This record gives sequence, C-alpha cells and structure tokens, in this order.
Amino acid sequence: MKNFKTRLNQKLFWLREYLATNKKQLNVNIRRQKLFSNMPFSRFGVLALVILSLNFQMLHAQVRCSATSSSGSGYSVIKNDGFGIEDPDCKHKSFGPHITQRFDNELDKNVFVFHSHIDDDDDRCKNDDRVRIEIKGGPGASSNTLRHPRNSTSYYRWKFRLASNYKASNRFCHFFQLKAKGGSNDKPPILTLSAQKDKFKLVHNRKNPNSVYVDLKQEPLSRFKGEWIEGYVKIKHGDNGALNVVLKKISNGQTVFSYSNSNIDLWRSGADYNRPKWGIYRGKTSGLNDEQVRFADWCVSESSESQCPSSIGTGGSNQKPSISFASPSGDISLPEGYDELEVTVNASDNDGSISNVKLYVDGDFIRQEVNAPFTWG
Repeated sequence: MKNFKTRLNQKLFWLREYLATNKKQLNVNIRRQKLFSNMPFSRFGVLALVILSLNFQMLHAQVRCSATSSSGSGYSVIKNDGFGIEDPDCKHKSFGPHITQRFDNELDKNVFVFHSHIDDDDDRCKNDDRVRIEIKGGPGASSNTLRHPRNSTSYYRWKFRLASNYKASNRFCHFFQLKAKGGSNDKPPILTLSAQKDKFKLVHNRKNPNSVYVDLKQEPLSRFKGEWIEGYVKIKHGDNGALNVVLKKISNGQTVFSYSNSNIDLWRSGADYNRPKWGIYRGKTSGLNDEQVRFADWCVSESSESQCPSSIGTGGSNQKPSISFASPSGDISLPEGYDELEVTVNASDNDGSISNVKLYVDGDFIRQEVNAPFTWG
C-alpha cells in the first residue's frame, strides 16, 4: 500500500468532479473539511489534481487512437493502438519523427501533427516525385480490425485540420485512402479523400476492369482550411458495396461535405481484404510548401456506428466517467501529529475504459496509477 504524507498544518480537500465538454479527461479536486478544532491551521492546503486519462478499451472489432502527450513523437502511440506507419524518415533523418504530438487550443486536447516537407521528404526512399507520411491498416499494422474482408461493413470516424494557408498540389494529395490488399489490382486506391488545386474531392477508382478515376463529389477547398473537421465514413466492402461520407465542422456542426451511394463497386478481384490509410500523401510540383496537417481521435469499428460516436451535433457524445472515494468514504478527523493519509479512488466509464490515473499536487506530477482501485495520497 502506498502512503502520501501530509504536514501537520495542511488541510485535505473534498473530491469534486469536473468534466470538460467533449473530452475524455476528468479533473478532480480533493477537498477535506476542518480537522480537530484544537488543531492549528495553515492557510495553505493540499490541492490534489487527478487527471484520468481515459483510453477506450479495444472492444471486439474496434480500434481507437488519440494523442497522449503535448510533445514528442507520436509513433509509439499509433503503433501501440494497432496502426502501421509509412514515413519518410529514411530520407529526412535530421528532422526526426514526422508525426509528433502537441496540445491544440481549439480542441483543448492533445493531437497528432503530420509533417510533410516538399523538398526534403520522399516516399519511403522509393519514389522521389512524391512525399508520404501516413498511418494504415494491413501490412505493418497489428490490428485485424483494420483489415476488412469481403461483404463486411466498417465505420470510421476521426478529426483533421488543414492550415488556413494550405496549398494543394495540382497532381494529388490524399488525406484518406481505402486500398485493397492482395490480387493484381491492389496498388491504386479504391477511394480517396483528396485535395487537388482548389477542390476537396471524393475520388473512386473501380479498377474492374478499367483503371478510371472518377470524382464522386467535390467542394471548394476553402471550406476546409483553418477548420477542424470531423470525418465519418461507412463502407460496405463488396462488388455491390455501399458508401456514406459525412464531413462536418467541429466548431458549429455544419456539414461541409456529404455523399451516399447504396450500390458502388468497392472490391478488387483477388483481394484478401480492404484497409484504410490516413495522413498526407501528395505529388511534388513547383510552388508547394512544407505542410502540417493535424489529426485526432481515430475510431474504427466493424460492429456499429455507435462504437464510434460523434462528438458534435446530434451524432452523440462521449458519456461522462464516474468517480468516487473508496476510502475515506466520508468526512474524517485526524489527531494532532498524524502525518500519513491514504486516499483510494474508484473510477469507471460506461462507454470506454480508464487506462490510468495521474495525481498532481499543487500542479506537480506525483505518480500515475494503472490498477483499480487507484490508491495514493
């Protein structure tokens, strides 16, 4: 059992629950009332800030991935959640990881930043006429939930943000791809969400039997610049497949892009499975800039849309977690000279799981607990 020693002239504070809107992060203030009446008091108390980092459990046929830090590489977080990574680090080693983490003021949470350098990067030291930094399912990814067999249905939800001065290639720039794995036609993507010149497009390549790219829908790229967008894609993977795409501004819930088709070819002959990809994959042309595209909160399900709920509008939001004292369970009094106190907290979440509890005292990190009941002082 772990103890947290308190000085004599300190007060302990009650637990009070605070949950920021649309965040799976819980701030808890601990406050205790007055001790013995004959006990001297300091005007200073113990302020314990407990942050519960809540990563959703990997339910059956579900994958989630969110940034866990305000700095540093994002590679380990992404890989640990079951994704593979295709990066240009072999060409541009001096930059370091091309996916980093940082705190985003608009979302009020940590996010991933994908870095794309038009001159210094390439496509994995294989092709120099394009630059790629993507995460993916399939080869190099550990999660089978990112491999969709024929006639299965998958649900994707994520967030992304293009810079307000983002400049698109006149060739291609993919932010999302659906690709086949296996067979003789698995190189070209089946679907992409892409920017080209001044347009944002949903592009389809049937490849059965002809390799013809068709713009299913396009909107002005200006609608997406400088805005956090929530993406939702539902796909039935098959020759007679189905597709539903909805992109919304997170700031106000406005739909900026939508497309639906109940009979569309989304399968390649001889394929083993389909797989998703996210990131920045663009063709090099003159006049392009280095770019940073932000991503957050991927969710992939093969069971139902409800496993990947929207955080805006009427699409549903994450439920608040609950927290309670296991000990002490009520007001307590401590005798003069008592210098140790154990605090145990129970925490639960109906639509996810609690991966760890972090304790802060006066803003300083003390310790992280990963096993319930969470005990510290």
